[in-house]
Amino acid sequence: MFAGLFIFTCGKVNQSMQQEMRFFQHTGNLLRSIGMLKTRPVTIKAYRGFGSLDRVFIIGRILRERPILSGEHDSRWKTLADNLHRFFFSKKVAKVKLKIELQGRIFHAVSTRKGYFRLYTKMDPPLASTDQHWLPYKVSLDTSAALSGISDTTGELLVPSRGQMGIITDIDDTIIQTQITSFLRLKMIYLTFMKNASKRKPIRQAAAFLKALETGGNPTNPAQNPVFYVSKSPWNLYEILTEFLEINQMPKGPLFLRDFGIPFRRIPIAFKGFKYRKIKKILKAYPDMPFVLIGDSGEKDADIYIQLAKDFPDRIRAIYIRDVNSKLRTKRVQELIAASELDYITLVKTYKQAAVHAAAVGLLDIAQFNVFKKNNKSKKHEP
Repeated sequence: MFAGLFIFTCGKVNQSMQQEMRFFQHTGNLLRSIGMLKTRPVTIKAYRGFGSLDRVFIIGRILRERPILSGEHDSRWKTLADNLHRFFFSKKVAKVKLKIELQGRIFHAVSTRKGYFRLYTKMDPPLASTDQHWLPYKVSLDTSAALSGISDTTGELLVPSRGQMGIITDIDDTIIQTQITSFLRLKMIYLTFMKNASKRKPIRQAAAFLKALETGGNPTNPAQNPVFYVSKSPWNLYEILTEFLEINQMPKGPLFLRDFGIPFRRIPIAFKGFKYRKIKKILKAYPDMPFVLIGDSGEKDADIYIQLAKDFPDRIRAIYIRDVNSKLRTKRVQELIAASELDYITLVKTYKQAAVHAAAVGLLDIAQFNVFKKNNKSKKHEP
């Protein structure tokens, strides 16, 4: 099982290893069918959506899984059992007819074979204007659905009411210690499976930097700049990541994650990657809003952000790349920045350095950053 996970995280998945990972899921299904494992209740998961008054994007999932209650004092073995269950023993529920209610309107969706349901639709007429940054929506079983006894679920939809700019940030090694660059990514595997949300370490000053950007450059009239989190982590980690953001007082925002596993299909030559595609969707959803992009030098964030800046000229206010202290990676990113000829991309050692630069160009108020930093001093951080 861990061999299968290792191959997956290194991005070198082959068909035999994917089959090995699926074996554990099929084993769980078989044991349930013969009564050796208790049948788990079906739950509707309504993830945070985003949109505007005239278009909304909602995603969620239907899974059959046992309830998972995590706590700060959980042993590493309980955490391991919980995370293994999230990855391998939750069962997707397909072809379930659902009803989505938003501001008195009703929409319909059907779960896919992997349990996902989506609502990407134009609102005609537009949603009613409101001062609320988040709008509630409800997901319930359609009256014609074959299942019964599933509780309704309420989700939230981000509709920026007075944002002056948007912030898009990576997650792994940008705001949370993940150790993607560790040898064979073994530390990343350890952190993913052996640590729950309360025991994961945030990157130092990341919360203060994001909150200062969210507030904007005018402390007397604070903005509500929307924050979006984009990661190649799987949806299986959604609850852990949202709990981590809350524990560490980071801005509330939609998460853009991907399905667990890599499909074996030919990738189009023009395909520019998962992160590029998701960030492009955000930029197109808010065509009049400029953005700040935040990432790290551990993987390809700089490459992706530079390409986005070229494809969407005049849309990017600033790009901040956190240096993960790898000489080869640092040199590569420095060369990328120089070759890009963009004067608004900065490689930073700390988020204090990023905040000073952002304050100088009017993106945040440095006094606000210092207040947020002081309030977060009690937290355990990764340097």
